[in-house]
Amino acid sequence: MHPKHREALRLRKIGKSYREIALFLGVAKSSVSNWCRNISLGSKAMAILKGKSNQSWEKLAEYNRKRSDILWQAKQEIADVTKEEIGRLSQRELCLVGAALYWGEGWKNTKKPRRTPTIAFSNSDPFMIQFFLRFLREVIEIPEEKIIGSIQIHPHIAVSRAIAFWKSITKIPKSRFYIRYQVSKASNGKRPHRLLPYGTLELRVSAQKQFWRIKGWINALAKEGEVPY
Repeated sequence: MHPKHREALRLRKIGKSYREIALFLGVAKSSVSNWCRNISLGSKAMAILKGKSNQSWEKLAEYNRKRSDILWQAKQEIADVTKEEIGRLSQRELCLVGAALYWGEGWKNTKKPRRTPTIAFSNSDPFMIQFFLRFLREVIEIPEEKIIGSIQIHPHIAVSRAIAFWKSITKIPKSRFYIRYQVSKASNGKRPHRLLPYGTLELRVSAQKQFWRIKGWINALAKEGEVPY
């Protein structure tokens, strides 16, 4: 038997934790755990250990909260600094970003030659919608009356609330909004109500010439992605 075995048992029976015993005796915590694993503890010792356990969890939770706050602050500082690196976009930069957004989120199917191409850009992010609208209005100079808003919503979303939200984001008149109901086959109507509370907005413009301008810019961007060797 290890010379400190009996003392470890005694300390454990009065409510000392494995860590406290290991530090006091100068032995490994794993040794203390092995020596004390089969002993029975009285109600008093159990109460003491439970209190220590609760305190440990509270300290850990507080530490995690403080650490999360510090990390969040650091991330915000990085975001603030990098935001200044962008500055005000030039007309050319606005054109490049708008074309790239359409490349990722816009309708591009030109495989049906008889179908008249339509500019159609869909997203649920209001900031992205606002940016693309700026692209439509300032870069390709789409007349305001030609911009249509088609809102895709799930049955639980109030139509008036969705229209009011996207109207405030886009400044498009209420009369130029249309509603499309959508139920995901995958979710079987069980989609959480908090998801997409205002639905998804599709900006539509019937402008064949401008569609092909955007397509040309996308082709140019695609060419830039080729490996230069």
